[in-house]
Parts: sequence; structure tokens; C-alpha cells
Amino acid sequence: MKKTKRTVCVSLFLVLALALGGCGKRRQVDLEALGWQEDWTNLDGMLAVEPVEGFDLGQNNDALAPSGIWVAAWHAGEGEPYTNSDGKDTTLYDAEIYLLIEECRSEAAAQAELQTLENRERENYDCGEKTSSDYAGQEFGVFSMTNPDAENPYARGAAALGARGKYVLTVELLCKADFDGDPGELLRDFLALIHYNGEVM
Repeated sequence: MKKTKRTVCVSLFLVLALALGGCGKRRQVDLEALGWQEDWTNLDGMLAVEPVEGFDLGQNNDALAPSGIWVAAWHAGEGEPYTNSDGKDTTLYDAEIYLLIEECRSEAAAQAELQTLENRERENYDCGEKTSSDYAGQEFGVFSMTNPDAENPYARGAAALGARGKYVLTVELLCKADFDGDPGELLRDFLALIHYNGEVM
């Protein structure tokens, strides 16, 4: 039976970011020059995300930036307490979107990491065919995911993987089986809301 190791990994990034809260120093950027709005979610001046309809920002933390990791998360629905298979207490929502940026040593290393991440997703989920398209000037490979593990509350979702120079971008939308919405369509809508700082990445 497959297990959602990737989901656990992303959650651990969030936990670490919380634990290290305040350790990072956010990059100062000229929002007006970039054309970014104050109410957009700004990930350390690297990229910004417009408000996501139906989702609230849960985390935006660059405390892991010295390690080359940036993470943000959005959620939909009312949160409820949940204890995962590792015995860790967390909050479960109707749906969650995770955005992870990982800095690699080089563009070649980023391309290799991109393939590693896709392979990992396919090992942990039943994945659909990947389609590659341009979203707001960035190419992503997008595919659906179904979780065969009945113990996992997030039964379905979609993932998008892309490389931008030496950076790898991972976006996942995970949701409950009864969530009202198509994960693939919602994820594609999210990708179109991202704006990139070309001077940084």
C-alpha cells in the first residue's frame, strides 16, 4: 500500500518553519517597481501570489531560507484537530495548497531534482498523465494524484513541478474526497496567480 511520504515531507517543512519563526530576514523589495500589491503573499521577494479565492493564507515563512528552502501554505474550510499516522497533532482542512521553493547548486541540479520529485510523487500516489503548460510565464508539469491509502484524509489532489534557473518550484493541492472542486483546475488557477521577481530567480 502506498503512503503519502511527500505530504509528510511538506508538513515537516512547515513545522520546521514554525519552530524557526523569526530566524529569517525577509528580502526587501520595491513592490511598486515589481507591480506587486500589498495584499499579495510575498515569498522573500522571490515571487508573490495574488489572493486565492476560497483559500486563506496559513503560513508564509522564510526561516529556512539559509538552507535554500521557502514555503507557504493556504487552506480552505474550517480546521479540525487531527492526529496523523506518526502520532503528530495537526489541523485538517477541506483542502490545502503548499508552495515550496528549493534552491539547488545549479540549473542542471535543479533539473535533476525536478525529476526526483516527480518520481517520488508517482511512488506515493496514483498519478495521472502529466501535461506541461506555461502559467504566468513559468512552465509547469501538472498531473492529478489519487491517494490509495484509506487512512489518509486527503484522498485526492494535483501537483505542479517546475524549474526556474537553479530553483525548483513544487505546488501541491490536497483535498478531502468530498471537497467541492476539481483539484487540477484549482491548481492551474493558482499557478496563474504567481508573479516572479526576475532579478532574484
